[in-house]
Amino acid sequence: MISYNKLWIGVIAGIIAPFVGLLIYWQINFGIMSFKSFLGNLSNPDTLAAIISLCLIANLAAFYFFLNKEMLRAVQGVIAA
Repeated sequence: MISYNKLWIGVIAGIIAPFVGLLIYWQINFGIMSFKSFLGNLSNPDTLAAIISLCLIANLAAFYFFLNKEMLRAVQGVIAA
């Protein structure tokens, strides 16, 4: 059986999870806008604050998933990312 309790697995999850959170936020709130124009809209401080907080929540989901499975090396990787 493959062990996923590796530091690099956590780093990859810690990088991918906020990006997935960003895509979900874009689809829910700005789905009619293209992704390129959505990224251009990030100069608005209110939008940027909401996006950063949601990306951190997505990162917390990866953190608690690995913590619940007792994969402590992967948890360290999420924190390192």
